[in-house]
Amino acid sequence: MEAGGNLTLEDIPFFESNNNALILRLGGFSINSAGNITAGGVITVYNFPGIRWNNLFYCRVEDHIEISGYDGSGTPAIIPATISSLPVTGIKFCAFNGAHNLPSLSIPDSVTNIGNGAFSGCSGLTSLTIPNSVTTIGSGAFAGCSGLASLTIPNSVTTIGSSAFAGCSGLTSLTIPENLTKIEDYTFQGCPGLTSLTIPNSVTTIGSGAFNGCSGLTSLTIPNSVTTIGSSAFAGCPGLTSLTIPNSVTTIGSGAFNGCSGLTSLTIPDSVTTIGGNAFADCFGLTSLTIPHNIFLPEETFGNFTYSVANGSATITRYKGWSASVVFPERVYGLAVTGLGSNNPLFSLVQPGNGSVAISNPINLYPAAYVNVFLNDGIYIANAPA
Repeated sequence: MEAGGNLTLEDIPFFESNNNALILRLGGFSINSAGNITAGGVITVYNFPGIRWNNLFYCRVEDHIEISGYDGSGTPAIIPATISSLPVTGIKFCAFNGAHNLPSLSIPDSVTNIGNGAFSGCSGLTSLTIPNSVTTIGSGAFAGCSGLASLTIPNSVTTIGSSAFAGCSGLTSLTIPENLTKIEDYTFQGCPGLTSLTIPNSVTTIGSGAFNGCSGLTSLTIPNSVTTIGSSAFAGCPGLTSLTIPNSVTTIGSGAFNGCSGLTSLTIPDSVTTIGGNAFADCFGLTSLTIPHNIFLPEETFGNFTYSVANGSATITRYKGWSASVVFPERVYGLAVTGLGSNNPLFSLVQPGNGSVAISNPINLYPAAYVNVFLNDGIYIANAPA
């Protein structure tokens, strides 16, 4: 800057936009409110979306440019590879958030990072090409982009944040990158249009709720690299009719397959050491469930009953219905029912055994109302008049 001249952004060695605040780092000088220049300092200008470039806003961060906003004009967003000879390497936090009228988007191969919530709520976006320069996609980056029909995430991407594509309800085709090691929590939650899914063999962890509510999913391949399936990871996927859990898996979280009513049989490999409660609750179509003998299931749901599993057999622990007569199942998901819980207030029967049932206290499913109880093998218990 020459003496008596105006200070321009080209004179400033470093500026950035942080939560809509322009921060000027002036190095050897600064300007106070009276216009006086002093040595060193930082000037912050609030409510600053960035420098305008066509229908976009940007900020300079050291030696590169990041896109910080969109003017909401409803015109296509064409992100340039360079601005003022500096490379555009990132799309900042919520830069296009809520731009539901954004019709199309072009991302150059100079971009390496797509920030949290960058395109969340861009429901009008129908197609998207993520260049193979991108390595990181932030949390919620494309959440609610319900117009997207297909998506290929390039193999350059090594990190995808939680809920990144949650609520992309129009998505029917998805390619997950081969270098991803973890599918974060709720990454693809609520994508009912997906019908098939192949998880690459680089993935070791499927996070909680990762594919929760993907109700159209009929085919799923879990590779033998996966060791952990998180809570509710595939809950609410009733279209899933077959599933193979590889013998690399050691942990299945609570509710992991809750509501997968299309499954008819399932084998849990011996590698599994921990299964959370209700992992297979409301899997009404399941007629065969094979569980390692060393596994304890704390609580599962079968119709109006909950049960626990230990040593390959089931114990009924609770009745959730409202009938005056109760028929206990002989088997649940192919597992023999060998006991009735005695410590739960809804039951006072213990161990049915071979044709006999011991009653420790009156059966009281309604307050102050006795009921009749039947077992599938014909045993009848009349504790008191119904």
